[in-house]
Order: sequence, then C-alpha cells, then structure tokens
Amino acid sequence: MIQTVYNFEIINADIDFLESKSTAHEFLGLYETVYSKMAAQLPLRPGHRNNLLERGITKEQIQQCGFFSSPIAFDFIRSLEREFTHEDLLKVPGFYLNQTTSSIDFVGRDGIIIPHRSSAGNIVSLQIRHDTEAHDKRYRWISSTRYGGNKALLTPFLAGFDEENHAFITEGALKALIIEKKWGKATIIAVPGVNNWATALPILARKNIKSVTIAFDRDMIENKDVAKYTYQLCNYLNNEGLEVSLATWDSVKGIDDALQAGQKINIIKGTELEKFLIALSEKFNPKDGTWEKGNGEFSCWPSLPDIVETDLPTIPKEAVPSNLASFAEDVAERMQVPWEMVLAPLVVVLSSLIAGKIKIKPKRLDPWTVVVNLWGFIAAAASSLKSPTMNAVIGPLRKIEAEFAEQYRQSMQKWQAEKKAIEAAIKQCEKNIEKLLEKNPNADLTTQKEILLKYQVQLEDGKPKQKRLTYNDATTEKIGELLIENPLGLLGLFDELIGLLKVFEKPGREGDRSFNLEAWSGDTSKSIDRIGRGSLFIPVLRLSIFGAIPPQVLIAYLTQLGEDLMLEDGFMQRLQIFFMTKMTKSWKNVDRYPNKMAEDGIFDLYRKIISLPNADDENKAILSFDEDAQNLFNDWLEVLELRLRSGDIQPQALVSHLGKYRSLLPSLALIFCVCDELHEGSSVGTESKVKRTHLDMAITWCRVLESHAATLYKQSDEASSRASSLLEKIMAGKVPHQVTIRILAGKGWKDLNTSEKIRAAAAELQSLGYLRVVEQSKGRGHPSTKIFLHPSLRKDLGHEIPK
Repeated sequence: MIQTVYNFEIINADIDFLESKSTAHEFLGLYETVYSKMAAQLPLRPGHRNNLLERGITKEQIQQCGFFSSPIAFDFIRSLEREFTHEDLLKVPGFYLNQTTSSIDFVGRDGIIIPHRSSAGNIVSLQIRHDTEAHDKRYRWISSTRYGGNKALLTPFLAGFDEENHAFITEGALKALIIEKKWGKATIIAVPGVNNWATALPILARKNIKSVTIAFDRDMIENKDVAKYTYQLCNYLNNEGLEVSLATWDSVKGIDDALQAGQKINIIKGTELEKFLIALSEKFNPKDGTWEKGNGEFSCWPSLPDIVETDLPTIPKEAVPSNLASFAEDVAERMQVPWEMVLAPLVVVLSSLIAGKIKIKPKRLDPWTVVVNLWGFIAAAASSLKSPTMNAVIGPLRKIEAEFAEQYRQSMQKWQAEKKAIEAAIKQCEKNIEKLLEKNPNADLTTQKEILLKYQVQLEDGKPKQKRLTYNDATTEKIGELLIENPLGLLGLFDELIGLLKVFEKPGREGDRSFNLEAWSGDTSKSIDRIGRGSLFIPVLRLSIFGAIPPQVLIAYLTQLGEDLMLEDGFMQRLQIFFMTKMTKSWKNVDRYPNKMAEDGIFDLYRKIISLPNADDENKAILSFDEDAQNLFNDWLEVLELRLRSGDIQPQALVSHLGKYRSLLPSLALIFCVCDELHEGSSVGTESKVKRTHLDMAITWCRVLESHAATLYKQSDEASSRASSLLEKIMAGKVPHQVTIRILAGKGWKDLNTSEKIRAAAAELQSLGYLRVVEQSKGRGHPSTKIFLHPSLRKDLGHEIPK
C-alpha cells in the first residue's frame, strides 16, 4: 500500500500576508510547542474516530493529520502550566484567563480538533468540528479574541501528492481529505472560509499551479455570499492566466457528501463556466458593482448600454381597439411586461391576415392602394419574456394552423384513393390510344386525347394543398413553394431576429435579402429559376415578418452595417412596428387564469378575418377614408412630406424610415377599422369606410413609433467610423475574445492598421459598453493589452440561471 505523504503548509513563506491579517505570527514556534503537547495528551476518542471513518476519512489520513478530541476535563492545562508560564499560554489562541477561578482555561469543547500545520509540519492553528448542531456554527477556529487574547491564524489546509500542476480549492479540511481520495495527485487546498479565498494564492504561485478546480459548496446558486466569492476567485485566477474550472453536483451541499453518496461530479470550464458565472452575476450582483475585482473575464459585466430612454412614450389605451386592448392588458399584467410587447406582434399578425383580404386607398381619386403588410419586432433585453409574449399572440394562430393540418391529413387520405383511380384511368387511356394506332396509324385521336388531358389535369391539380399561415426557418425556394399554395401570404416568425439578418450575409444566400424586400409590398409576383429543379412562379409574393432581438444586439448590428448600407435597400426601414421596451422596476406576482373572454375574442377575430373573401381580381375589397378621416390624412401627409424634405431629420436612415410611414399610417387605420367592425358584428366590404377615430389611433401609433425609431437610429449613429469598423470585425467573428491589440494591429485592416488606432477604437466601444480593454502582466515582461468582448456579443454564451 502506498504511504500517503502530506505537504501541510501555511503561507509562512509569504509572511507579509500574515502580518496583514494578524499580529501573532511572531509566536508560531510557541503555538507549535503548546499545541503539540496538548495533542499528545488528548487522543482521538473512539466516537470521534468512528465519525471520521463514517465520513470517508481513512485511518491513514486520521493518523497523518493528527486529529484529536477536545478535552472533557482540563487536567492537561495543569500539565502545560508546569512547562509554560501563564504569560506564554495566554499568547496562544484558545487559552484565556478565567476571571471566576483566576486560572488558565481553554475554549474548545465537545468536538474533533483539526490541526492546521506549516510546511515543516508544525501546528500553527486549530479548528474544531463540534459534535452537534447546537452551536450556531459546526466549525469554529479556536481563538481567544473574546477574552482579549490572540485570534487564530486563518490558514489553509493542504492535502494531496503534488504530482501535477493542478489544484483543487475547497472549504474545510475534511472536504479536502475526501477530495484527496479521488484526485490525490493534485494539490488540494481547503481555504479558511470562502471569503478568505486569497489565502490560497501564494500557495498556487509557489507550487507553479497551472490549473485550478473550485469545489465550494453547491449552495452558491442560492447563497449570494458563496456566489460572490466564487465569482471573485474565478475572476482573479483567470486574470492570472490560470485555467479555471468548477466542480458541480446534484442535491447535497458539499462535495464530500456528494462523493460519499456516489454522485457524479461534473467539472465545468470554458464557455460553460462563463455562462454559469455570468448567470450568478445577473442573479445576485448588486448594481453598485461591489463584486468587481479587476477588469477581467468574469468581472461584473453590466448590461450593454441601456438604449431605452425612460421617457419614451407608450401607446395609450384609447389608441387601441377595445378587443385588442383587453387581450394585451391581460397578457401584460400576467407576465408583468410593457403591453407594447404584446401589441407589436398582435398588430403584425393582424396585418398578415388582412393583407390578402382587404386593401386601402389612402387618397380620394388617386388609384394608389396599400396592401396592409407590416414587419416588426420586440426589442427587449435577454430574459425579458420576449418569447412568451410572442407565443401568447401566436397561440390562437397555431390552433388554427393545427386545424388546417388535420384537414389536410384527411384530404390526403381521400386523395390517395382518388389518385390511384386517376392513374389507372390515365394508363387505360394510353392503352386505348396505342390500340387505335395499331389498327389505324391515321386514326382520329381527338376524343381520346381530350379524355387523357382531363385525367392528367386532375392528377396535377387535384392534390390537396396544405393551408399555412406562418413559417419559421426556411430557404427562399421552400418559401416560394409555400406561397404558391398559400397566395394570401405568410407570416415569418423569428425568436432571434439577428439570425435572419445574419442569413443574408451567408455565401449562397445573397438572393434571400432581395426576395424578402420584394415580399414587403405584398402586391407583386415573382419567378424563381433553379438549376436542375425547374422554375417557380409565385403569383403573389407577400411575406410579413416578426421577431425578437435584444436592443444592444440590434444596435451592434446597425452600427456594423453603417448608414450607407442601411440606406442601400431599406430593409431595416421596413421593420416599422417596434418599441424599445425595458422591464419595469416594479413587479408583483400575478397568478390567475387568463381572461378567457379576451383570449376567445382574439381567436374569434383571427377566424373572422381568415373567413373574409380573398382580395383577388374578381373581388377587390378596397376601403377608403370617410370624409373627416380623408381631410385629416391629407393634412398629416402634407406635414410628413415637408418634414422629409426639410433636412432637419437626422440621421438620414431615420428619414428613410419615416418615409415608409406613408403606407404605415393607412395600414394601421385599416387594421383598427377591421378589428372594430368585426368585433361589433358588422361586415367589412367595399362600402365600409375607415373612420376618423381609426385614423386618430393610427396617428398616435405613428407618433410613438417615431420616438422609438429615433432612439434606435440615434444610438446606432453614435460610434465613430473607426469604432464602427472594429465593431464590424467583432460582429463578423474576426476579433477573438481576449485577443491582444498587438495581434489585431498586425492584421493590416484599413483604418485599423496600428495599435494606436485600434486602441482608440476599442476605447470608444468600451465607453459604450461593448468590450473592455484589459492590461495583463505576465512575469517581468511588458504587459499585454487584451480586448475582452461583452458576453452579449459572443454567440457561445447564454444567460440562464444554473439549476
């Protein structure tokens, strides 16, 4: 059997640290002598020995560590008094003068005493593990401070063979010994409390440790203090260039209990560890940044610039039809989110349903018509319930699509039988033609060919078409095929809108952007020619789009895109229905059933719109304004056109955006008109008129939407051209996390070809919160300057609280 050798030590090689912690370091020799004689007189009692064995400590470990039991009687003190003066004994933590008896006494009772030793094997401090939970703490350092004496030296406890350049850091000597049984080749350091993690640092340096696994208690996910110190330790070690990992397990508190229970110990590092630590920061870190320890990888990253101004206007209730307002209020209250997060997807969904049914003619005589086809998104930070609010609005639509799918399934079953009969009839016709030609090569085949053609048309056109209302991730060709079968148009839904925007930049997907741009107007056709797969003719190219995106990600994308590209095709300007929302500081727990009447009302509204006649050539449902609304629209349009031409609106991208309001305003007015008419049980047809009340609502919406759009474009215009260029490289994945400025300067990028230029651009992006510029020293060489990217700009990171 291999004899275990322990390298017990404290930081006595780094005595400056001890001096900062205690004035007792000069008595270390006295401590060793007194504690050793004390241990010799107080053997480990059988009950304590059995307790250690049951906890998984081996006999060899018990012997090597020199555990002993606290005194039942204090005869050992009389023995010590024969060798040491009272003055010397009172210098040793644990000993004090009993004022009642005027004799020397000792503080430790009822427990196992754990010696902590120096590198020479000398005992320099004692810790006691009490036998019961009656004490407010199971573990205590033996100290005399309450009696005016010396405090214990809070020293680490070490175990392990030191055969590797790897260390475990845990809390508590017994945990260290349990860890040693599994990972004994490593250095195992038990710090004297998670808040004293710094006591491990000189040991790591002296032993040339290259990697560290932290094994603090599992309650770090609930205990903000353990979370804080775990976070700080990881941050410090990472800044020092060590490879950091974290031990995790299920259910029990400590790693010793987990190992004894046979639980699997997971070692997380790299990206997974970053996710964990960022989640802890988001969950516990106070806004004053008191967790901060340096500027490195795991230091408290704030959210990217809060681009949502607190004074941005909101949609007032009077600007929303009553049935929409009831539904939006219900969802927003239950989820405790701004109701604009419900209204935005709701309006876009309604536009996608109405687009193929009814148009609006904004002018009295001019034939200009508008197809109500809107695009939009939710702009809210991560974990702001963007997806749940979208799902609340899309839910009724999904139910209707499920009904369509079931109808399609039944129709296909029926069609399979019909298809066989038609195919058999076609074969019979072909045979009949062959027989006629055999008898008479000049036979009249007119009748047979007409019959054959009839069956062929039945075979081609008879196959049921699956009705669809939405699509998610699909190629342009697939969307084209879906539009052929669904000429009323489709609604594209994207949980992560940035994914769609990035698709347009992928090689081979260059045509996707123009395809979507053409689909916005909703009244054009398109042919798609495909090599080897024939051609597609789409009679009506109409797509609505709605998604979700964090504001900081959108700002980064727009800054990277630059104003010139934003103006080039106007894709961003087509995304008109959005609000720069943020979570309110107040919150209350709302636990009730949804408003069934409001939910049923939206479901019924969707159904009624779907059942309206299609706006084809034979049935053109085109509404116009009533007289009051028409006069108001004319006045509004005049003001808009003069503003667009004045040169007062900046940046130019916002001018382009507001130019789309020419169609946005009548579209919103038509949507509100249809909602009111159908809610009241009226029919909607050519004779219907869009009233002044509906136009007033639409004007209010445009006024609010303009404020949010101005905020968006203003934020994306703040970075300088050089900073924009660097951010573009970051978004393109060309700037690795923790890359040095020297390496970036060597890439020779235009306008970023020197360290000074990159440093200036990085400083500007740092001021906006996109990254951090960090100086790191390695040994005696010159410090390196690294760029640490914000987690939100790194696709490999998420934000869920670890379970």
